[in-house]
Amino acid sequence: LKNALSIDPKNAAALSERIENAIAEGDFAGALADAKLLVAASPASLNANLLLARVFAVSGKTDEAVKILDALDQNEFAVAEFRKTLAAKETESVENLEKALENEPKNVAVLERLCILSR
Repeated sequence: LKNALSIDPKNAAALSERIENAIAEGDFAGALADAKLLVAASPASLNANLLLARVFAVSGKTDEAVKILDALDQNEFAVAEFRKTLAAKETESVENLEKALENEPKNVAVLERLCILSR
């Protein structure tokens, strides 16, 4: 990976792998820097833009992720799927689950999810 990037710092495959590794390690700043470099090298690349949106999402910057998705082709399956994933995470916030529990205090699924998120 380092060798590939030393030869070509804009190598899309190597950058993508380094971004994935950074996300897995919780290095969101590194992932973001690489994702921005990847998009700068290939601004029309759907995969590069989706990866940048994913970095924003996992680092808690959902609004930035949505801005990127809004600029992409809405007919692309990957864009629609990622948008669904973001929407599901938004509704799964502790605050939203607490509101759902107020409406349905005996809903075991909501209570279970709230316990998991609150750990």
